[in-house]
Amino acid sequence: MTEQSRSPLRFRPLRVAGESIDRELDDVITDQFVVPFMAAMVAFAMAAMEWLRHFTDTKPSPWPLTVIAVCLALFAFIKYRGALKRIHSLRLGQLGERAVAQYLE
Repeated sequence: MTEQSRSPLRFRPLRVAGESIDRELDDVITDQFVVPFMAAMVAFAMAAMEWLRHFTDTKPSPWPLTVIAVCLALFAFIKYRGALKRIHSLRLGQLGERAVAQYLE
């Protein structure tokens, strides 16, 4: 390692107040909001295509994909309810950590 490429810091910097909660919030939002929402939207798009085929008198049936879409929507709704409670708790903890950090400064 050359002199110029080394970090000027001797020690690792301290964590920012609420950093771990920020990371957990991102994980909760991704896992319990984005993923179920996207799965439900894909299923509804597939169901819509099947319904279109149904109304134009083509052979495939829309019922299997409709059942999948409804199940995924229910799954997403259940995940959202749990995520909202968790996000609220995490935000309170985040605000608390930041308030303590400001007080200690």
